[in-house]
This record gives sequence, C-alpha cells and structure tokens, in this order.
Amino acid sequence: MSTAFRPEKMERTSFDFIFFIVLFLIAGLGLCALFAASYFSSERIFSDYSIIIRKQILFALISLILCFFIYKMPFELFEKFAMYLLIFSFVLSILVLIPGIGDLRKGGKRWLTFPFLDLTFQPSELVKLSIILYLSRLISKKGEKNRDFKKGFLPNVIILSLFALLVLAQNDLSSCILIYFTGCVLLFAGGARLSHLIGLQIFYLAIISFVVAVIMPEKIFRIQAFLNPEAFEFSYGYQARRSIEAISSGGFFGKGFGAGTLKHSVPELHSDYIFASVAEDVGFFGVFFIIILFCLFLFKGFQTAYYVKDDPFKFLVAIGIASLLGFQFFLNLAVVSRLVPTTGVPLPFFSAGGTSLIMTFLMAGLLVNISKDANRIRNERRSF
Repeated sequence: MSTAFRPEKMERTSFDFIFFIVLFLIAGLGLCALFAASYFSSERIFSDYSIIIRKQILFALISLILCFFIYKMPFELFEKFAMYLLIFSFVLSILVLIPGIGDLRKGGKRWLTFPFLDLTFQPSELVKLSIILYLSRLISKKGEKNRDFKKGFLPNVIILSLFALLVLAQNDLSSCILIYFTGCVLLFAGGARLSHLIGLQIFYLAIISFVVAVIMPEKIFRIQAFLNPEAFEFSYGYQARRSIEAISSGGFFGKGFGAGTLKHSVPELHSDYIFASVAEDVGFFGVFFIIILFCLFLFKGFQTAYYVKDDPFKFLVAIGIASLLGFQFFLNLAVVSRLVPTTGVPLPFFSAGGTSLIMTFLMAGLLVNISKDANRIRNERRSF
C-alpha cells in the first residue's frame, strides 16, 4: 500500500499550517499596530503609555487559549449548542437595554459593565457569532425547504430580523448591518430564492431609511459630511479629514514604526481608526502587505468552505465567518479612507477591544477547526 493512503499520514496532515501562520501573523501585526496607535493617547489619558496594549495582550492570550480549545473540540458540539448560545446572546442583548444595567457610551447602550473586574462586554459581538451558528444549523436542516417562502425563508428572516433590530436598538447601526449582511449571505448560500432575497433588500432598505431619518438623525449628518466634507470639516467630518491626512502623509514607505505624528490628531485612533495609524507608519507597501495577508486568510476560509460543501452545517459556518470578517475588514478600510460615510466598525485583530478580539479569535478557531476536515478531504482527493 502506498504511504499516501496511510491513515496516520492523513491525520498528521489534517492541520492547516498555512492557515495557522497567517492567523498568527495578522494577530501579531495587530498588536504591534495597536501599540503604535495607542501609546500617545494612553499616556495622555491614563498617564501610562502601555495600559491599552497591556490589556489587549491579556485579551489576546485569553483569545488564543479559547481558540485552541475551539480548534480541538468536536464540531458537532457547536451545532448541538447553537440554540443555547443564541438564547444567551438574546438575554444579554435585552439586559444591555435595561436602564441601570447597560452602559451608555458614545450615544449607544452597547456595553455590559462588570465593575468588580474592571471589564466591559459588548453583546452585539456575541450576536454575530451566535447568529452564524444558529442560522447555519437551521438552514442546513431545512434543505430544499429554504426555497419555500413560508416554510424556509420566512422563519430564518424572522430570527435574523429580531437580532438585527435588537442590535439596532442599542444604537449600533454598523453591527446591525454586519449581522444583516452575514444573514443574507447564509440565506443565499443555503439555497434561498433570489427573488425572495431581492424583496428582503427592498424591505430592509425602507426600514433602515426610516430609522435613520426619524430615530437616528445624527446618522444624516454623517452622510452629509461624507457628501460635503468641507462644510463639516470641524464637526462630523473632522475624524475622516484627519484620517485622510494621516494616511496621505505615509506615502509609499511610511514614516517608520510609531514615528507617525499626524495620526495622533485622529479621534478613536486605537479603535475604529487604527488603519490611519498603520498607513502613516508603514505606508502604501506596508498596508498592501496587510491587505494581501488578510485576503489570504479569507481565501483559506472560503477554500475551507468549498472542501466541506457536502456537510451543510460546516459549509455555512465557514461561509458565514469568512464573509463577516471580510466585510468588516474592508468596510473599516472604506470608512477610514472616506470611501463610505463614517460608522463605528472595528478592524478585526487590530482595533482595541476585548470583546471584539475574543469573538474574532473564536470565529477564527471555528474556521481552523473546519479546516481539519477540509484538509483531510483535499488530501484524500490528491491520493487518488
């Protein structure tokens, strides 16, 4: 028998080494970028230049441990407990809206605070993961019924809409859009009719337009600042204008790690606008390398989904995670580059925030877990 058919060899090669290296590089670059973006504001606000990066390193270590456990766990458990995770995220999403429990920051009630631990938790980040797992489970079990409006499409849309509206009630429009986009990708990948999806887009466009115009009028100013930046350059357009100045000053080769100066005038530099810091420090070629690296990560995610397409649940989870992280990454770059109106979207693996980092690593762990089966299937095909 040829060595290519030995089970022990197939087991050894099931680990996707390239996937792991890409993930490790992105996470490492993210920590370096955060230190370069946060030391100035950290010193100014906390009188300690390293407090933000120290917290992020702690969260990164916790995330890596959780990611390892996710990688080692039997994937069937995620399908089994998807509903319980969704219920848990629903309870947290309700709690955050209750006065006295949810923490009001930046005009939105998005955080649960644990003063005795000096920690905060953002339920919308958990919703992103739980909605992917549960919708993937639901869609995979319905099979051909997903093409039927009443039996398949409508129940899935009701669940998606419920959680999207809960997140919107927290004044978190960007997370609502991410959750809705990911849900639509899952519905499409699960076999929903295109006519149903088009009708859903028209309906939701009307709903979002009404909400923005009536309930969230400040979003209108952001759109106006995007269309006419000169008129709002010292108010709603200030952040984007400063970001563009920092990005432009980086040139092709950048000013060097931590050497950028214009970036320090950008509000929320260490969170939503960290890309401006990266661009000024490493320039066009450095940014290009990071984009290529993240595209490779997304390629591995979609490649994983392709090889496990015969297992609907794994296929949909891989598609959902890769789509969510990819859309979030490029939406952040578009916002910081003033290609779209300003919205609060963190850059995966880069922006400061414990909840976002942990959830991103959990999603990455799920992808790497699924990649074990993908590699096994790929190796089996190569053996014949």
